[in-house]
Amino acid sequence: MKLYCKGMIRMNKKIDLLELVKECERITNIKLEVPLLINKRLKKSLGITRYTIIKQGRQSKIKPKSIELNDRFLKTATKEEVKEVIRHEYAHYCALKQVGRHNHTDYIFKLWCKRLGVSNKATMEVKGLQSNKEKYTAYCVHCNKRVGGCKTSRHNLVKKTNLFKTKCCYAPVRILQNY
Repeated sequence: MKLYCKGMIRMNKKIDLLELVKECERITNIKLEVPLLINKRLKKSLGITRYTIIKQGRQSKIKPKSIELNDRFLKTATKEEVKEVIRHEYAHYCALKQVGRHNHTDYIFKLWCKRLGVSNKATMEVKGLQSNKEKYTAYCVHCNKRVGGCKTSRHNLVKKTNLFKTKCCYAPVRILQNY
């Protein structure tokens, strides 16, 4: 099992990802044979199990390709949150290895989640990470209250900020870009 990352991983806490994966291997008795990647492009997903479809005549076989974790999530998450995501993605991996299916409603996937002690739900509440659909957020300059937001820089709220006043204090708007 290899841990790949382009560039340096900076985490606010020391979290040993390889140790968490080895713990999953001990529980499931299935060795991770694909790389564990740190993906800087993931925006909404905390982790993802990638796979390839191999055509064999009329039938096709699904083979796991990699497990990827969100770089921003790793920088802000607690050890328990990282453990939960790694175990969830490992359950996807185990289901793929066993039967070639891994969706959240699949019975085999649910059994692997139960064995690993994690939820089979596709979503997880994380405090430090915002999966904002809004790229820009508007705040009142006077009371610092959030008053709006938009998805693109082409929006008038971003282009013509000086035209907008807040309802709370009738003060100018300050725009912050969400990363």
